[in-house]
Amino acid sequence: MTTLPPIILGSASKTRKLLLEKLKIDFTVLSPDIDESPKEHEDAKSLSQRLALEKNLTLQQKIVQPAVIISCDQTMLVNDEIIGKPSDKSHAISIITRCSGKTAHFFTSLCVYDPSSKSIFSKTVTTEVTYKPFTAETAANYIQNEDTLNATGAIHCEGLGICLLQSIQSDDPNAVLGLPLIELCSILTLIGFKLP
Repeated sequence: MTTLPPIILGSASKTRKLLLEKLKIDFTVLSPDIDESPKEHEDAKSLSQRLALEKNLTLQQKIVQPAVIISCDQTMLVNDEIIGKPSDKSHAISIITRCSGKTAHFFTSLCVYDPSSKSIFSKTVTTEVTYKPFTAETAANYIQNEDTLNATGAIHCEGLGICLLQSIQSDDPNAVLGLPLIELCSILTLIGFKLP
């Protein structure tokens, strides 16, 4: 029987950690700590893909023992503007207020490094999120009651943020939360993990 390499989740996100725990597999967490600034003329999807790959490559340099490395990144596009994580509560309120009555696209990119083949498997899942119309007061109340500084677009769909939404459309319901589990399961199975 072949021994499978350990798994590293390359993310500081508590939500991604909770999502990966759903698969009942052992893993450790290691944050890649990279510069997430967009390059000039880079679109939201390309930014997400590049950052997920850079996180993976950074962790490959950091680790000593061969490991499966899972890295992700998520960007949001609304009104032709790329949105990342808010810098403070005031910025979060501004982001949420601009989303009122609009449709945003979240690009969640996944990279999985397989040390046995030295291959990186990549996938980007697009999620369309439509916001209800709401007031600036509603946006401010939401930000006061939800810690959104670590969330792309200042929205926690798994929390109070769901109250601001009209609909979510995606091939993977977990993608908007930051980790496309359907794609991840397919990749892990392909490289030899037994799920479930």
